[in-house]
Amino acid sequence: MTYTKYALNQIAAPGGNKLVIYGFKGDSKSVPDDEYNSNVELFDANGHLLWKILSKGKSYSNFVGINNTPKGTEIINFDGIAFRLDLMTGGIEALDWRK
Repeated sequence: MTYTKYALNQIAAPGGNKLVIYGFKGDSKSVPDDEYNSNVELFDANGHLLWKILSKGKSYSNFVGINNTPKGTEIINFDGIAFRLDLMTGGIEALDWRK
């Protein structure tokens, strides 16, 4: 079986950039390990990829939510763990568990 990648959620980022979280339809076991939880990408105003979040392999769940807060941009994975996202580098810092 195969899978399809689609834009699950997207928000505007500073500088006219766009932050996108991708979801997968179909057989999740066929999604390559290096793509499964590296499903967050930042694009510039012209649609060029600036960075893709670093994958941790399938032992970590993929990202499913994104939110701009007064403290910065946060993403949340399927397990309910929230992370602060560095929009310059794509680096993440674990914050807390949420459900």
